[in-house]
Amino acid sequence: MKNYQSLHYCHYYRMRQSGETVECTRQECFAPAETPTVDNPFIQRWYYSPDREVAIRLPRNTMGDDTHKANAADLKLQERWTARAAKHGDIEIDKPMSRTDDGEESGFDIPDDADEPVEFLIKKETVTSIRIAVDVLTPDERYLWDELLSDKTKAKIAEECGLSEGAIRKRVKKLARTLLENPALKNYFE
Repeated sequence: MKNYQSLHYCHYYRMRQSGETVECTRQECFAPAETPTVDNPFIQRWYYSPDREVAIRLPRNTMGDDTHKANAADLKLQERWTARAAKHGDIEIDKPMSRTDDGEESGFDIPDDADEPVEFLIKKETVTSIRIAVDVLTPDERYLWDELLSDKTKAKIAEECGLSEGAIRKRVKKLARTLLENPALKNYFE
């Protein structure tokens, strides 16, 4: 993988343990990393936007590690596609790429409602902001979040928890407030 710290970005940030980002200088963003310890075994990681808009010094925790790994995978994929295009020329998506063993042509199948690149990046940033906010939920809040994502009704969740449906409604409202007050989501939606 190429050295992304050698590139110049429009903005540099530090992300706090809470997920809140604070603008900083290039030197602060890329300052030497602290040595991992027994108390904090995580190594220093960074997030680099593919469009060279931002570089973020991530916190040394699980959230920072996960964010870095997803970002590195995306950057590596982009590098591979760029190298492939340079080696083989532009790929024509309307022509078959190969033939299967039974002689059928295989190629790209792009649906008509495919997202534009900008829409895709917006969705990806939204998902990242939500992940950051969900990672800091308490176990009870996380359980409620997961149950709501599984499309269970509030009545079903209340029955499983041994609570009233009104109690679950209150907890859902509290969860919504907690998520909307999270700095990662607040920064995203402002």
